[in-house]
Amino acid sequence: MFSNADPRARKKCLIVYLRAKGRPCYEIADIARVDKDIVTNAVKKYVEGDLAGLLKENYRKPKSLLEPHNERLRALFEKQPPHIVNHAIEMIFEETEVRPDIPHPKPRP
Repeated sequence: MFSNADPRARKKCLIVYLRAKGRPCYEIADIARVDKDIVTNAVKKYVEGDLAGLLKENYRKPKSLLEPHNERLRALFEKQPPHIVNHAIEMIFEETEVRPDIPHPKPRP
């Protein structure tokens, strides 16, 4: 538990350790300063997947609609740097037809 450099991993290990010692979830949540659901989920991950399952991070990283245009936009901004955000938004729209200031629907997998 103490040898892991990641503070989230140490906290998860502490949660599982305290639960194994018989501490109730509400007390562990108070000690670890997390919600009771996090305690329950950490213990569940440990039971289902051992230590590797507990420490596995499953964060979803969404892709930007502008990602395919990165190089072209970088070159454009180096050649003609915008002075205000609204100008940058207009330049991006003219170059890509994507408006970065308007939320776009999530692409389907």
